[in-house]
Amino acid sequence: MCVPRRVIPGTTHFVTRRTAQRMYLLRPSIEVTTAVRFAYLLTALKYGIQLHAVVVMSNHVHVVLTDPEGTMPQFMEEANRLVARSLNAHYGRKESFWAPGSYTSQECTSPEAALERMVYAVTNPVASGLVKEASQWPGWITSPKELDGRPISAQRPGFFYRKNGPVPSEVTCFFGPPPGFEHLSTEEFIEEFERRVRERERQLQKEHRGRFAGPRKVLSTKPY
Repeated sequence: MCVPRRVIPGTTHFVTRRTAQRMYLLRPSIEVTTAVRFAYLLTALKYGIQLHAVVVMSNHVHVVLTDPEGTMPQFMEEANRLVARSLNAHYGRKESFWAPGSYTSQECTSPEAALERMVYAVTNPVASGLVKEASQWPGWITSPKELDGRPISAQRPGFFYRKNGPVPSEVTCFFGPPPGFEHLSTEEFIEEFERRVRERERQLQKEHRGRFAGPRKVLSTKPY
């Protein structure tokens, strides 16, 4: 079960942030993936946030994270500010990037709830009728296998940050399973995560009767 947002150190959250007027300002592209990936990894390291799953849809972002130190509000504020500034610079616009208000967050009150939210997040492109399988999504989407402890790197976007500025040229972060699955090895957790993703994909494919827009149409969509 998930409950309305509150900030308690050590909790796991399912977080969503939407663009202004739900414009496709996060439509998959090299620039969008680079900007969002760098901003989220940079600030996750800064605030001690443990990331479990991320998917960047064309008009919103889903993140499942654990907040060991109660710094999620600072993390979300700074990460999304960097995304807005860098992508507004990329698009040559000055208007609000994100929808009015703040992000929405649900506290995952059990390990099972956290895993359910992870599955929901990474299958969101399928649920939206855009791609048949989550792995076909052309934007930034984390795969279950990335939870194996390998370093996840992001390069600084050259179109926004100063070359010789204080921001590092590259950041490295580590994704992992949420708390509560210590009874499983990392490999066992990944297998369970993958199994549930495949199961939900099959269910969604039936609901959409096999009709999906496809990556090419997603990429051809205009940001506005």
